[in-house]
Amino acid sequence: MTLHSGFTVASMVLLFGAACGASDGDSGTSGGTTGEPGSTGTTAEPAVTTGGDSTGEASTGDGTTGEDPGPEVPAAYEKWLKVEVPGTVCGNGSQYKFFVNYKEGAKDLLVMLEPGGACWDYDGCSGNSDLGAAHPDGIPDNLMNAAGPNASISPLIRRDLEGPTKDWNMIFLPYCTGDVHTGNNVITYKDPEGVGPDLEFHHAGHSNILLATTWMANQFRDIDRLFVTGCSAGGAGSLINYYFMRSKLTAKRGYMMNDAGPIFPSGGFSKLLHTKIRSSWNVDPIFAELPPEFPITDDFGVLNTHLADMFPKDRLSTIFFQRDYNYSRYSYENFYDANAKEDIMSYWAADTELLVDLYDPPEPRLLPPLLPRLQQQPLRLDRLLPRHRHRGARPEPHRLHRRALQRRRPDRPLHGERPARRRQLTAQPPRALARGPTQPAPWAGFCATGAPFWCPAAVDAGPRSVMLFQPQGAWRMDLSGRWEFSFDRDLNGQLVPTSLSHEVIFIMLDANNFVGRLVFPADDPSRFTGRLSTTSQGTLFSLYQVNEQTGYQALYIGKLEPSAAADARVAGIFSDLAGPDGDFRLKRIR
Repeated sequence: MTLHSGFTVASMVLLFGAACGASDGDSGTSGGTTGEPGSTGTTAEPAVTTGGDSTGEASTGDGTTGEDPGPEVPAAYEKWLKVEVPGTVCGNGSQYKFFVNYKEGAKDLLVMLEPGGACWDYDGCSGNSDLGAAHPDGIPDNLMNAAGPNASISPLIRRDLEGPTKDWNMIFLPYCTGDVHTGNNVITYKDPEGVGPDLEFHHAGHSNILLATTWMANQFRDIDRLFVTGCSAGGAGSLINYYFMRSKLTAKRGYMMNDAGPIFPSGGFSKLLHTKIRSSWNVDPIFAELPPEFPITDDFGVLNTHLADMFPKDRLSTIFFQRDYNYSRYSYENFYDANAKEDIMSYWAADTELLVDLYDPPEPRLLPPLLPRLQQQPLRLDRLLPRHRHRGARPEPHRLHRRALQRRRPDRPLHGERPARRRQLTAQPPRALARGPTQPAPWAGFCATGAPFWCPAAVDAGPRSVMLFQPQGAWRMDLSGRWEFSFDRDLNGQLVPTSLSHEVIFIMLDANNFVGRLVFPADDPSRFTGRLSTTSQGTLFSLYQVNEQTGYQALYIGKLEPSAAADARVAGIFSDLAGPDGDFRLKRIR
């Protein structure tokens, strides 16, 4: 294992063991700052300067003067030292502070952002709600004392444990602004009961991060590996602020792990939360600081893919529990009337699906009304198979394939194979045909759930599954060109032909995958995606059609007849949303 991959795997193992979200929704605190107190191998020195002689005063070097002051000389190694940078503030207006822990000779830098909820109203930001934010009264000087929970909040910041960051320089960024380290607003919240005084709150997470990063850039000028992480609110902050840290800090390699703080797409149940914080935290000017080619307008979730595009060589990840009942409460509880635990979990699951699709966009899928029809009234594969002549009851199709291989003699062709085209087949273990270099077939997402018999990759998935194997010298066909497309619909048990044949043009992308569009009718914008799959019974033809204007979708499954290329034909069956299933035929015309 290389050092690169070893670091990534090891850090994930450690973080999973220290993730701050509740694994099954049965526990979790609003602050998310859980952790067992204990020895960390470091001691806190909250009032020690980070450079020069020890004076009892905190460092105030901000690295913003016109003259380059150079990095400060560490006052101590392997101790948490407090840093105060002018211009940084907590939510209550007090001085913001963060902590640094130096390792002599280290070239790597870990930046960890503290968790601790979030707030966007009077109750949350005043500390009157169980869904509040950490440190509403500011950050204590002894926050990283060895006896306190923060020094043990993650094994990644403990030097007494064997881990991938044990010998790194470390920065711990506390959290006191209620904005997942992201806000950009000074706002006055009024007590809805009219009892308490008005609350002026500084959502200054963004400026705090920028000023702290400027200090880091001056202090750590030769970074080999930069690892930005955090959990819950700190996890969200690590993702949101990664661009600003990565672009300001000179590092050869970059890593980011957002632990339990996912930024979901705004099109799901997180939309109301995103709308609220957009105004309370004033995040639009922050998004405007991103490169113009990576805009964020209506959907916060695109930040996930933007970062991947900005830093394609960095290792970026988001991890969280499927039943997180801490971060999820902040996301939905104040915005939906139905906010029982299982309601929250259902919103979380739906938003998780959106995030997964954002990272790994699915191919166009069959519309939901079509899925039950394909499942409840399965397509008849036996209409595609050749007629086998044998004694006794006809076995299931998948047994036919097996018996054909077992009983075949070298001098006897397979059923349905012309003697002139006889080929020696090497029986191999049934396996799904590997997809080519292009994107997966459009039915891949549906085929992965239940593996219907018509899925190209289905292998012994049920009594009507297709057993696939790869014959030597498998017959291939170039489908590129124009084809006549005709249909018969099954109406009351009778196949009724369509009035007009269509004309479609196909283009092969590789040996298996192809795309197409309609030539006639010319006003039909339908697009086609298809695949050829070699089976023991020949070459199966699978085609998916979608009309984005009308929403029409159809799935075609057929068998390619091994005739001359100029006279190639395909016959099969189809299912769509317009009515009953039917048959279709394709005939090459050019």
